Amino acid sequence: MADPVASVETIVRIALAISEAVGTAQRNIDQCKDVQTQVSIARDSLLVLQRKGLADKGSAVGRALGNLKKTLRRALELVRACQEDQGFVQRVLRAEDLSSQLRQVKQDILQELSMATFAINAHMAPDARHHHGQRHCSNFQGPSVKPMLGRRLNW
Repeated sequence: MADPVASVETIVRIALAISEAVGTAQRNIDQCKDVQTQVSIARDSLLVLQRKGLADKGSAVGRALGNLKKTLRRALELVRACQEDQGFVQRVLRAEDLSSQLRQVKQDILQELSMATFAINAHMAPDARHHHGQRHCSNFQGPSVKPMLGRRLNW
């Protein structure tokens, strides 16, 4: 199981590396900046959750953050590939492939953030068995349906 606290720290380091790499990107600059924006929002949100102690809960959170970390590492590799100075022909041939990979990694980041959010929300949800203010269905005394049986409904 991935350690959620260590994962958040690694995600923060990767996010900072992405920001630095975007600053020197030579190709696909707009897409690199889009990745940077997504990653910055994720980083800031995870830091808030970590301060509140919510990013250190449970194995589902750890696994979700571990998957996000892998996706961000891939994003960093792609952004760094946009920095490389290559010959004209190589740039033209590789630019479209790199562009489509950047689009895909942006989608993957959103998916992993969604899963991390779901895992964190599941840990934040109150346990119904221990919630004293909640009504139990077994005590529910709703209207009886017996008087309605046999009656014709006019719609």
